[in-house]
Amino acid sequence: MDPTQELVIIRGGGDLATGVAYRLHRAGFPLIVLELPQPLVVRRTVALATAVLDGSVQIEDLHGQLAHAVPEAEHMAAGNTVP
Repeated sequence: MDPTQELVIIRGGGDLATGVAYRLHRAGFPLIVLELPQPLVVRRTVALATAVLDGSVQIEDLHGQLAHAVPEAEHMAAGNTVP
């Protein structure tokens, strides 16, 4: 079994979690980032949590987008977007 086919779920989309998400995404893992409705993120320019507030975020070659439902998040994770 190829480990990069396993869905990775990261709890929190702050700057540190975004760094982890970035490396996993580059390694080919599909992933979903969970975040609060009102994120407590400080470094918004380098955090996937910004997508909750703005709808989407681009951090280098990593694109994050807000998903409103689980099927939508699964579809994004299978592509090149981090929900």
